[in-house]
Amino acid sequence: MKICIIGGSQGTGAQLATHAIDAGHDVVVLSRRGTAPAGAGGSSVQLPRAMRGITMLALAKPLADHDEQEAAVTGSGFDWTIVRPSGLTDKPATGAWTALEVGQPGTLRGTIPRADLAAFTLNLLTDDAALGKAFGVSSR
Repeated sequence: MKICIIGGSQGTGAQLATHAIDAGHDVVVLSRRGTAPAGAGGSSVQLPRAMRGITMLALAKPLADHDEQEAAVTGSGFDWTIVRPSGLTDKPATGAWTALEVGQPGTLRGTIPRADLAAFTLNLLTDDAALGKAFGVSSR
């Protein structure tokens, strides 16, 4: 599979690139600076209640920009899957996470190790049922 990773020079993107290459995929990495936290695209309802208001107030402008970026992706005509992680950590992988399709009921926890996010994302990219969907993900 051909995979383009936007923001893959370090952190989760670099781990995803490594996992994908090791699995035999053809990987292209595009890099930029910045972050895109959970809360964009209406996924804030999946955050813990105490974080919802804070997220929406503190991140209003970045989340609006993120919504525009996602609109460009979803309207591109390409196959796509969007992953919206909770807070990222550099803790070791646990192999256990909770993933919710955006709009699905449930609550995500506050963090996920980058290594788990990379593994989850690679699983999604090889699952045709995930095409055209957006997912929030956190540790269990």
